[in-house]
Amino acid sequence: SYYVSYDMQVGIDNEPSAFNRLSEHLALDFIELNKIGFIECSDHIGVSPDGLSNNGRGAEIKCPNVEAYYKYVITEETNKDYYKQMQHQMFCGDLDAVYYFNYCAHKGKEYSTLKVVGRDEDMIALISERCDIVTEIKLKNIEKLKSVSDFNIING
Repeated sequence: SYYVSYDMQVGIDNEPSAFNRLSEHLALDFIELNKIGFIECSDHIGVSPDGLSNNGRGAEIKCPNVEAYYKYVITEETNKDYYKQMQHQMFCGDLDAVYYFNYCAHKGKEYSTLKVVGRDEDMIALISERCDIVTEIKLKNIEKLKSVSDFNIING
């Protein structure tokens, strides 16, 4: 079990409605959005976008609280962590862009914004480099754990 704050739960509860709203919006341009599970980038790295469109773009849906939603609307600044998350999606899925969709349901009304975030090749190169480092560290530690496990089995 893990901690889920009130705002996190609101986001979880609103995501199906947000996905439907984004799907309807994209359908106006004859773009189909499908739910997708996990995109495997390698044996050790992957990503779970909120959707994948038939035009080669991913979807990242956020359902912030009303205060965070309007802060985004006013500033138009993409959260740095979300930006990195979308670049990681483009890296793993070999996508050209991601639909960044913010959705807020407040007092019976729905609000949403859509932004297309393109590839940042410098960021993707950094992600690729770091994925290689993480994979190398993981593989080294797997071998160490196997050695300890084998030692325990032999020495009972």
